Amino acid sequence: MRLRGVLVAAIAATASLAFAAPAGAAVEVGNNCVASKFLEDRTAIQLTRTSSRPEPLSVPAAGVITKWRVNVTLPTAERFPLQLKTFRQIEGNRFAIVGESGVESAGGGINVFDTRLPVAAGDRLGTAGTVLFCDSTEAGDLIGRVGSVLPAGTTSEFDNQEEKTLVAVTGIVEADADGDGFGDETQDLCPQSAATQQACPPVVRAATLIFKKGAVLVLVTADAPVTVTVGATVKLPGSKGPASLAPVTKAVAPPTIGRFLLKLPKRVRRALAALPAKRSLKLTATATVTDSIGRVDSASQNFKLKRPR
Repeated sequence: MRLRGVLVAAIAATASLAFAAPAGAAVEVGNNCVASKFLEDRTAIQLTRTSSRPEPLSVPAAGVITKWRVNVTLPTAERFPLQLKTFRQIEGNRFAIVGESGVESAGGGINVFDTRLPVAAGDRLGTAGTVLFCDSTEAGDLIGRVGSVLPAGTTSEFDNQEEKTLVAVTGIVEADADGDGFGDETQDLCPQSAATQQACPPVVRAATLIFKKGAVLVLVTADAPVTVTVGATVKLPGSKGPASLAPVTKAVAPPTIGRFLLKLPKRVRRALAALPAKRSLKLTATATVTDSIGRVDSASQNFKLKRPR
């Protein structure tokens, strides 16, 4: 008796399609204003803001700052060293500095810098070094500053305050679905796994079922290293439940063909021998595949087992 058929004909990597779109589009946080004044050797944060602006003052949802921007219009060709700082409120005007970029040099015009700073919902942005400010007409636009450059990991009260002023800085926050500290839109090509930031490994595989004497042989191929478990059940006449074929697990990597031999239990062999010539038993084979970054998916296929000739 021979039985051939496709068990899983090119199962697409459905796990890699689970995130068809990012959890949320990138958002700008801070003050997208044009700086017209500066103070050297300072650390500054926007404490409150009452002026109407499109960008939120604090981070709306956890993610990663992938870029930050400072707009400058000053009557000088001077360049200004500064860092982006991220702040987390402890109580009142007391904040912890939880992250910082490298030191950059800003000049006249629009300055955009790359970075990678994980942030939590509610975090604020500020700068340190030669801090750039924008004028405002609202008394509620209140900054806090200290007279030194504070490093990440420090905590400070920002009681030296100034009204009608905005800290000139905007951060671009991207979602980070897998929590690996890389922005999903521009820094992470595999946002569904923290194991890699490169393109997700393809997991396309195929299997063929072949009946052999007293057993079922499943041949499995894959175009990336995977772990495959193949099992099966057979529905028997007059039985309340199906007969199970013990599953077999093996690693399969191209160009190797994985061979999974599933032995038929005695009651299946007896049922096959007792079948009329034109009758068959239903065998349901299931292949479960786990790829190198832990994604799992499976597929099942039904086959007809007929009495041996």
